[in-house]
Amino acid sequence: MSDRPEAAQLARNLFPGLAATLDRALTAGEAETRLGRRGVLSDGSATPGVPARDTFEAQLGAEVNRFQSRHAALAWNDVADEAARDAVLGAFALVRDVLRDSDIELPAPESFAGLVDLGAVADRFEAGLTPVPAPYGLGLDSWQGLFQRAAEQHPEQLDPREPFVIATEAVREFGLLGDVTAGPFIDASSGRPGVRWTLRLVPDGAAPALLGLNFDHGPHVTLPEMLMLQLMRVTAGLAPLDHASFTWLAGGLAAGKLGARHVYDVADRAVRISCREIGNQGPHLGARTPVDLAA
Repeated sequence: MSDRPEAAQLARNLFPGLAATLDRALTAGEAETRLGRRGVLSDGSATPGVPARDTFEAQLGAEVNRFQSRHAALAWNDVADEAARDAVLGAFALVRDVLRDSDIELPAPESFAGLVDLGAVADRFEAGLTPVPAPYGLGLDSWQGLFQRAAEQHPEQLDPREPFVIATEAVREFGLLGDVTAGPFIDASSGRPGVRWTLRLVPDGAAPALLGLNFDHGPHVTLPEMLMLQLMRVTAGLAPLDHASFTWLAGGLAAGKLGARHVYDVADRAVRISCREIGNQGPHLGARTPVDLAA
């Protein structure tokens, strides 16, 4: 015997208000051919010119988002430190905004809870660190698309004409930078083939904490972590990092002779990735060493 009726009844019990809205929407939908297309709001009133089905689907999406947020909070409830817990959940919310209107899916926050040591999150989180869910294996085109969307929404921080600039050497070996997976990861290939996610704490000071160090003084933040951190900040209305400094990025180029570095170009309102010999110790070049949270 099919369990669909029982599942439908369970859904109605969980979301009684939504079920009532569905009933009204379906009733209104039957009348659309007679009265014209219209939408039904949560109070049962009509919205002229909006199909009832579209209005209901929008309400359903909002309800699902609220449910997922509550579920994510429960999954991270074992993090004793409230500030750390709020920072992690806030990071997931920002990344969802970054990925909005793209074909890239952020895995459910509760799946990350199984990836890390929840006790370590509370112990290691502190001011000056941002939890960064980072995707690996996206490819350069996808990152450029994310920056383009961010620039269109925040042109005061990123120039829509060219918000993300990357050196030829880094383009040629982008796979060595964009696929440097640090620590345990979540395989999200069901949403996008080959994409994996990690969660670490990344220093978020205006400049790297360690200045004047060459590439050997790591470990270094990865390119996906640095790019996502910048996109999160821009989305949140915060100033991009490295406006007067450079940050080394993990992954050697040119057979280990070059290292990639990140900077925010204030004049051009663009994030730039350039390359430099690994032995070079520039006065404004340093490391943002991530904090692992692996279980």
